[in-house]
Amino acid sequence: MLQKDIRLQDIVKKFCDENCSHTEIFMAGCSYFTALFGAKKEEEAINIVRFDNFRKQASKAGKKVDLRSLCPTDEAIRQHSYRVHCQIQTWLGRTVDFQNWGWKVKENSQLPVTTIKQPAPAILLKSIFCSCKKGCGPSCGCIKLGKLEVK
Repeated sequence: MLQKDIRLQDIVKKFCDENCSHTEIFMAGCSYFTALFGAKKEEEAINIVRFDNFRKQASKAGKKVDLRSLCPTDEAIRQHSYRVHCQIQTWLGRTVDFQNWGWKVKENSQLPVTTIKQPAPAILLKSIFCSCKKGCGPSCGCIKLGKLEVK
């Protein structure tokens, strides 16, 4: 895709520009993900693309929606785009304040900021439970295990 699409190549160049603002990096990231997830229009918002993909999957009778196949939310893309920009700047030998570009320090470790918003409204998140037959295990994402913090 990248080799064939000039527009995507222009987007990638933004991540190499040390003078790009947070807003420009975020918009470049959204444009790239929008193209990757098959938006019909270039200017279509990523959350609309996400919702349309969800709706298409949910409308298929007898088929569960695979949430892993949905594109990230705009806030997840924001943080990912910041980290990509930070990494590229580092590769290019430039000094970047990583905590200003999608990273945080916790217990002397550098960790990615994945998103700053909840993935769904709290009322919906509180209603999500697993279908584990023998109780929740380590791979379960159930709210009962406390892996999902609902505010």
